[in-house]
Amino acid sequence: WNGAAWIDLEVQDYRGAVPIGFTLPIVAEHRESNMWGYSSGDKAAQTAWEQVAVQLTRAIDSIFRIIRDEQR
Repeated sequence: WNGAAWIDLEVQDYRGAVPIGFTLPIVAEHRESNMWGYSSGDKAAQTAWEQVAVQLTRAIDSIFRIIRDEQR
């Protein structure tokens, strides 16, 4: 089983004179053997999502840190 998760994080910064926008693709894959049938597929998908969730949290945290540091 192959589990995959994909999120496109769109960032738009309107603080400057010229707006800046970009998209960060956040992707993870996980492979499980077919030892437990469909539950192996569920586990592969869950693990992939957990990996994407960590990356998403880090990306959002980095964005907020940059905003905070520029306001000082």
